Amino acid sequence: MLSLYLDYKLSVTLRKEHRNGGEHMEYVVKNIEALRKRKGITKTHIGTYCGKTGAWYGDIVKGRRRVYLNDVFLIADAMDEDVKLFFNQKLSDSLNKNKSA
Repeated sequence: MLSLYLDYKLSVTLRKEHRNGGEHMEYVVKNIEALRKRKGITKTHIGTYCGKTGAWYGDIVKGRRRVYLNDVFLIADAMDEDVKLFFNQKLSDSLNKNKSA
């Protein structure tokens, strides 16, 4: 029951982010990309899994295309990860520290 509540709360948060222009989604996309690279998953794999192309995923990473709620869940499935991991601010902070070091 708690898991369903948390999934609902995440879904509502994502919808609010999308309506507000996704200003906080930048770190989510950075987390997704960092985990993709760490796991050695190709952009083509993610695009194909989501019924799109590798260029579609690349455009999301480059900020040319907005990422939607259903896309985030599909990307999580393609990477075999829990979608909540993408929203972990501590992970984002840790990845940024590693880049600057």
